[in-house]
Amino acid sequence: MTIFFVLLAILLLGVLIVVHEFGHFITARALHIAVKEFSVGFGPKLKQWKSKKRETVYSLRGIRWAATARSMRTRPTSFQRMIRVASLPYAYGSG
Repeated sequence: MTIFFVLLAILLLGVLIVVHEFGHFITARALHIAVKEFSVGFGPKLKQWKSKKRETVYSLRGIRWAATARSMRTRPTSFQRMIRVASLPYAYGSG
């Protein structure tokens, strides 16, 4: 029974990480910051596709325990910086 709870904890932590990175993705899109890639997992790419509207590449990777939202290196405006700083407590669950 203990191994079941350990595996369940690992699975839930993975889901939490993906949701957290999706929050970064949504925030960047809302602030009109170009997102270069959003991937679920790490390691070798198993499947990837490109958005028809934007330059975003979506991918599923071999080890599905993590996620990544890579955005373009742009200099944010003061409004974008303010929104990003204000959203930090919510990103870490204390907002």
